[in-house]
Amino acid sequence: MTRLRLTSCALSLGLLALGTARTPARAISALTGTYFKIPVSHPDVQKGIDGGVITGLIASTLGPDGLPVVGAPYGGPSGPITDVNGFGEILWWSAASPNGVLLEKTQIDPLNFNFPTNFFPDGEIDNSHFFRAVHWNGAFNLATPGSINLGLGADDDAFVFIDGQLKVDNGGVKGLTSVPNVISGLGAGNHTLDLFFADRHTVQSGIVFTSEVTLTPSSVPEPGMTAFLGVTALSGAAFALRRRKR
Repeated sequence: MTRLRLTSCALSLGLLALGTARTPARAISALTGTYFKIPVSHPDVQKGIDGGVITGLIASTLGPDGLPVVGAPYGGPSGPITDVNGFGEILWWSAASPNGVLLEKTQIDPLNFNFPTNFFPDGEIDNSHFFRAVHWNGAFNLATPGSINLGLGADDDAFVFIDGQLKVDNGGVKGLTSVPNVISGLGAGNHTLDLFFADRHTVQSGIVFTSEVTLTPSSVPEPGMTAFLGVTALSGAAFALRRRKR
C-alpha cells in the first residue's frame, strides 16, 4: 500500500510539472537585472545637477562588450564621463571598473518597474555611501512589423537599446523625468532589449519603466523546469524505494 501511494503521488506531481513546463517562456513579463554599486568616491558621481534630460551622453550603438559607449564630450554640470574602457564603453555597469564599482546581485525583475524614490542598494537607507546602477536585459517578439510603446522615467540616467541601437535617451543628473516612448520601425520577429540605469547624485534615486509588449528575461529556465527536475528526482526515489520493498 505504501508503495502504491508514493508512486501515484510522484506520477501526479510529474504530470502537473509537465503541464507547467509547456507554458511559453514569453508568458513571463520580466527582465534580468544585474545590479552594481558605485562608490561615492567614483569620479563620475557627485558632480553638478543638470536639472533636465541631457541627450548625447552616450553613442547610438552598444560597444563590443555590450555596454553603452561614451558620446561627445559633455562639459555640463555632471560631465565629463571618465570611467571607460579601451572601447570607450562606460564602466558604471561593470565590476571591471578601476574605480571601485561592485557587483551587487543578479535577479529576475517582474514588470512593471515602479520605483520613483529610494531606489538605493540593498541595506542602504540612502545613497550617501553607494549609488545604484543596473543593467536589465531581455527579449520580445513581434508578429508583424510595427511600433511599440515604452514608458521610462529616471532619476538619474537611463537608456534603452533595442537590438543594440539606442532608442530611448534619458541621460543627465535630474529629478525623475519621463521622455517620449514610441519606438517605431521595428521588424517582425525577435528583438533584444537592454535597459541601463545609473544614479549619480545624493538627491534621491528612482526608475519607472513599463512596456506594452511582453518581455522575456535572459538566462532564465523554462517555467516549471525546476519543478519538473525535482519531480523527476522524486520519481526516481519512489522507484528505488519500490525495488527495495520487493
